[in-house]
Amino acid sequence: MTDIGPVNPETGNKPVWFEDDNYREVMKPYRTSEGDPLYSYWLVKTDGLFQTDAEAAAYVDKNSNRIQPNAKAGDLKFIDQNGDGKIDDNDRISMGAYYPKLTYALSAGFTWKNLSFNLMLQGVSGSKIFQAWNYSMLNESYGNWNRLDNILEAWPNGNRIPRVSNVDANNNFGTHSDFYLEDGSYLRIKNINLAYTFDDVLQSLSSNLRERKSALSLYLSVDNLYTFTKYTGMNPEVGSKGLDQGKYPVPTVVSVGVKLTY
Repeated sequence: MTDIGPVNPETGNKPVWFEDDNYREVMKPYRTSEGDPLYSYWLVKTDGLFQTDAEAAAYVDKNSNRIQPNAKAGDLKFIDQNGDGKIDDNDRISMGAYYPKLTYALSAGFTWKNLSFNLMLQGVSGSKIFQAWNYSMLNESYGNWNRLDNILEAWPNGNRIPRVSNVDANNNFGTHSDFYLEDGSYLRIKNINLAYTFDDVLQSLSSNLRERKSALSLYLSVDNLYTFTKYTGMNPEVGSKGLDQGKYPVPTVVSVGVKLTY
C-alpha cells in the first residue's frame, strides 16, 4: 500500500458578515448567510407522504385551516416552520451544503515475479446533492418525454416519490424542498492496472538485448470501473455547487497496451 488518507479536508469557509440580510440565487435552492457554509441549501423540510386523503385534510393550523389545501394521498407533507398556516419561502431552512466533509484517495499495489498490480480508489464523504433532474424526469405534469424507471416506485408502490399526476396541485415538484436532497457520498474504483513482463522473450534473442535487460510488457488498465454510492443520479460528481441537472456519467475506459524496452 503506497498511500492512504484524506486529500482535502472539509471546506470550512463560513461567512461571518454580510452587508445585506442574505443572498439567494433566483430559481436556485441556495442561500449564503452568516455562520452557514457557502451556498447552503435553503429548503422546505418534508415529513414523508400523506397516506390518506383524511390525513392530508387533518394537517391544519391553529385555526383549523388546512396548511396544504390541495394535498391528497401520495402528496408530500411540507413542514410549516414559521407557523403561519401556509407553505412558502418563509418556511425554508438551512440544510447543509454540497461540499464534502472529507475527500480521500487510496492507492495500493504489489509485484510478484513478472506480474504487477495497482489499484486506486477515490471518493468523498458528507456531500449533499440537489437532484434537480428529478423535476423533469419524475414529474408527469412537466414535459412529454420518457421518465426515469424510478417513477415505478412512486406512491403507492413506495413512500419516497410522490404520486404520479399530470397536475401537480400540491406543488410536490415545484417546491424547493429536501425531497430533492440526497447523500452524495461515494467510493469509486478510479483505476486498476494489471501488467505482465516477458523479460526472457527478447533477451533470449541475443546477448546484446540481454545486456540491455530488454523486456516486453503487456498491460490492461481500467478507469472508473465502478462507483459505490446511494445517490440515485447518474454521477455523484456533479459540481455546479451540488445542483444535478442530469450530468453525464463518468465513462468506463478500458485500455490494452504493449510496452517494449530494449
